[in-house]
Amino acid sequence: MAATARAGESGATSLAAEGNQFLKKYVGEGPEAVHELFRAARKYAPSILFVDEIDAIAKQRTGSEQSESREEILTAFLTEMDGFRADPAKPVFVLAATNFDVEPGGRTSLDSALMRRFDRRICVDLPNREERIRYLKQETAKKPIFRISGEMMENLAIRATGMSLASLASVLELSLRTAIRDG
Repeated sequence: MAATARAGESGATSLAAEGNQFLKKYVGEGPEAVHELFRAARKYAPSILFVDEIDAIAKQRTGSEQSESREEILTAFLTEMDGFRADPAKPVFVLAATNFDVEPGGRTSLDSALMRRFDRRICVDLPNREERIRYLKQETAKKPIFRISGEMMENLAIRATGMSLASLASVLELSLRTAIRDG
């Protein structure tokens, strides 16, 4: 949502990808998919390219044989981000999301070469109780089928401590499906 909002505010085209979409069955397909994505981003530039779950291709490189294909994909991504073929009049901005550590050295760290290419790192914490309640009110207002009292909403918000808004959305979706199934 942040990438789409930024694109809207700046008048740029918004493109999105998931890190695991570059993990292909055959050798060479992954890097080609990266190059194709950046070609599309340059075609519609100025653009903002959002890559969700970038850790699928950008884990800290170890040099092991098992991660060779991922390293090729990451190398293609790094080359594209370097902008050797970039036209300054048609910029492509890259935003990415991960649950991995953005600082090097941890067991779940992202590749340091990739991290050097990003200008900013924004850590987004999990929502607090008030934010969960606000989200629940906002989402339940969109669907009149939800009939949740203030007390129930408060109870759900307390029980959802440590949950992301995506997880909370899944809870709402599951409860809606269960209610429909049960009549």
